[in-house]
Amino acid sequence: MQGDKTSQALEETVEIMNSLQREVPADELQQKRMDVLNSFVFNVDSPYALVETYGRYHMRGEPLDTLDRIQEAYIQAKQEELESLSAKFLDPRRLQIIVVGDKTTPVNKESGKVISLEEDLKALATKLDLPYTELPLR
Repeated sequence: MQGDKTSQALEETVEIMNSLQREVPADELQQKRMDVLNSFVFNVDSPYALVETYGRYHMRGEPLDTLDRIQEAYIQAKQEELESLSAKFLDPRRLQIIVVGDKTTPVNKESGKVISLEEDLKALATKLDLPYTELPLR
């Protein structure tokens, strides 16, 4: 990620988390449901992949119909359940973000002002009411 886009990406992530706490849009829910189900098909698309998947289930002591159970859970997921889970688990106040980079990286703000990545991230932390801690690279 480019240094000058870091705070923008983090702020957008927090905005998404906040919006999902309020509402999971029905059309996006259906699209994501299909995306996940399709990913199962493409991740287990050969006899080898299928044997590997079932082998993992067996080694972990999981039922061999785990794949079917997961797929069924996605198909049956209700919007209300997802909104409840979002409210419970997508809490930006508990967010921990780790950025590894040169804190002196110049960041071009929309105002035309150039500040350091450190200044930009500190300002974002203040804006979002999140703690900012800097750990030295060892």
